[in-house]
Amino acid sequence: MRMGTDKELVGAMEGVISQLGGVISSKIIQNERGDIAEIHILADKSRNPKQISRDVQSAIMAKFDVSIDYKVISVAEIESGGEQVSSERIKIKSLYYDLEGIKGRARVIIEKNGLTYEGEFGGIHSNGFLKAALINATVAALNKCIGDENVLTVEDYKVVDLADLKVLVVVIGFLNTRQKELYIGNAILKDEAGDGCVKAVLNAVNGAFDRPEKQRTEYS
Repeated sequence: MRMGTDKELVGAMEGVISQLGGVISSKIIQNERGDIAEIHILADKSRNPKQISRDVQSAIMAKFDVSIDYKVISVAEIESGGEQVSSERIKIKSLYYDLEGIKGRARVIIEKNGLTYEGEFGGIHSNGFLKAALINATVAALNKCIGDENVLTVEDYKVVDLADLKVLVVVIGFLNTRQKELYIGNAILKDEAGDGCVKAVLNAVNGAFDRPEKQRTEYS
């Protein structure tokens, strides 16, 4: 992919990649023409390398509108060096969307370790509101799951075209009194009312809270 020689842009891309779940650091190498020739990623073992590669493609497309060939991405895994917490992944239990007049309301129920958590989000039903409602309802359910000391927020989301697929990319903020972080997740959208919105949010946060704090990427 043609990038020119804009070092600031390449640095910004490396910064976004380094914020992805499981990524410890990243390095983009350009050839003599300024094209992206290689993307090297150092990651822990909390996520599958193929998933990390897809995350890189989705994040760069969503943030910079640049298409990355998966063939230039290489992922090297190392042991985290910290004790990992064994924890069941958060799963979708059910989701609902009710429309009454001009108002819509999404309700999402998630499950972790045998416990369920419910979140809701409502507003005026308009074009694109269904996706927003499902994303925000999922985050509301997650906030009940993670406890009062931590807060998740919906920072941004975007639908991008990749390999003839509609892919939803979400950016979820994580805040507490000690740190602020960004988590990026994605999922294929088969239809607007499907579970892809919920899956994208869960893709961003699943496993994130099990990583040692020293491996998380802070932002200002």
